[in-house]
Amino acid sequence: MTSAAPGPESGPAACPERLWMALPISDEHGTVRVGETIELPTQEIRPDNHNTFLNVFASVTETLADLQPWRLLEVAPIGTIMRVSCPGHPYWFGVRALRVLREAPAWRALGPQGKAVIDLVMQAYDITALQARELAAHWQLAGRPVWDFAYQERAVAVVDAGRVAACEAAQIGAVAAVRRAATSLPGETQEAACEAVRAAIDAEVLRDRISPEATRALQQPWMRVFGSPRRAEHPA
Repeated sequence: MTSAAPGPESGPAACPERLWMALPISDEHGTVRVGETIELPTQEIRPDNHNTFLNVFASVTETLADLQPWRLLEVAPIGTIMRVSCPGHPYWFGVRALRVLREAPAWRALGPQGKAVIDLVMQAYDITALQARELAAHWQLAGRPVWDFAYQERAVAVVDAGRVAACEAAQIGAVAAVRRAATSLPGETQEAACEAVRAAIDAEVLRDRISPEATRALQQPWMRVFGSPRRAEHPA
């Protein structure tokens, strides 16, 4: 997720009573139970120091920074609430303490199609150099006129739906896997393959918010190489 800039707005009126938190399982608070509280030892929230506040969000699909194993928690803030000033992330708040209200399926942090997004990302983790080359070729063959309109839809939908973080988090590991597989390929080919993966992931995250035509345009290179994403079992 993009780093926050100093200068937050604060005040209880700026924040809903219930918020969302994606808590990494490896975190020191990763075993917290429903009904329990998490409280930082700091006396006050400092916008220039991330160690003084817990990251919470008004949109469930803005909670992720990456796809390391996480728990998705609905929480109630306790005490001071700070709106974090970060371009592109208007749902971000900081609190010093919170109470866990309930735990939701982790995939929901990636939106209504979260299960399918995870399957697509996992498929990207296994990409080979040959597949990366083919993916880049299909992306370059499509050309800008084919998918420019789809990106315009995507640009509007990702902000309106509050899914900027979901798209970014899903892309991180998948793009890294493509780069590892494509190290022997020319730089232009690597970038084209990465763009194709980003487009396919964005289309899945936003499938319910963009047109079927835009979805097909963004996912066409991926589908030509991999076909439909594999479907794994995920908790309901």
